[in-house]
Amino acid sequence: MINKFTESDFRKTEDLSLTLKNEPEKFFSRYFYTPINSEYELFIIANKGTDGYLIPEAKEADYFLIIKEFIDDEDLDLLISQIKQINDIQAVVDLNPKKLKSKENLLF
Repeated sequence: MINKFTESDFRKTEDLSLTLKNEPEKFFSRYFYTPINSEYELFIIANKGTDGYLIPEAKEADYFLIIKEFIDDEDLDLLISQIKQINDIQAVVDLNPKKLKSKENLLF
């Protein structure tokens, strides 16, 4: 649905692997897309993985949209408005990764 409403082409890539000390390795579904003529990359990553959450303090979130590199405000606003039009998506929330206790889990 995101590909349809945002005119993007997210494709499944290799799962994100996360290993924390004294815990089993966890895997999280990951999707990737780079818009044509842009400098940024977009990732959709599942919050619930094989053995827990990517960001445990945000258990209510099913997925995270991660933007790597600079995206201008106009492109970001358009992307958010398109995602909000999808009936199956209940909420779109802007999270500041600096305020997350598990922010290191988003580094890949």
